[in-house]
Amino acid sequence: MAPSPAKLCVYCGSPADTVDHVPPKAIVPEPARNSIITVPACRACNNRFSKDDGYLMLLAMADESGASKDSAHVAGKVIRWTQKPNKKGQLTSLMKGLRSHTILTRAGRRLPTFTFQLDTERLLPSCRRIITALHYDLRRERMPPGFVALAVPPDDPQTNEIRDQLRLLFAYNNPLPPMFHKIGNDAFQYRFRGFPEAKGHYVWHLVFFGHLHVFGLIAEQDQTHTSLPVPVQAT
Repeated sequence: MAPSPAKLCVYCGSPADTVDHVPPKAIVPEPARNSIITVPACRACNNRFSKDDGYLMLLAMADESGASKDSAHVAGKVIRWTQKPNKKGQLTSLMKGLRSHTILTRAGRRLPTFTFQLDTERLLPSCRRIITALHYDLRRERMPPGFVALAVPPDDPQTNEIRDQLRLLFAYNNPLPPMFHKIGNDAFQYRFRGFPEAKGHYVWHLVFFGHLHVFGLIAEQDQTHTSLPVPVQAT
């Protein structure tokens, strides 16, 4: 599928000769793929994202609760996918992210299990790309010059305050926070909010497989702390 010749890649501004799927098709079960968002892209950017798509598939393996309806479907695909000879590097990434530990059952038994440690250096570029694409889908235009898409590490204690501030912005002067838009059962959800007093600025909340929450924003570069309203939490 090719976009209109007049369109530009939402990521780099080059002439678009294909489309990008957001979220990647690989993390959405077949029946729900008709709800995936497409945006104009160039083949160079599209090819550059292929490894990021593979990492997003690995997030399905991080659903320790087993509550996600879509993660089991994608996790099975991951196992088959990593068995291909040309995907050995992805299997290595998966194994490096696994950490074994034990859990205590209600009956007092200790059971071995594992957790999946996030690689934020691979996750955050994917989230910035998704936020950039969602902005285009919302506005039908690329981000204004000087604006950037940012994403906050979801598991870094040093960014707890930033995540809390972004979470509060969804309720800032608004008793009814924005609803989530859902793609698949729970493979991907997102919500956003803009601010009339800070034109062009948006906060974003992405959720993968019902358990991984990533907050981000679109803001003027080097002015991310001064352009948005400052929420004050009630005491």
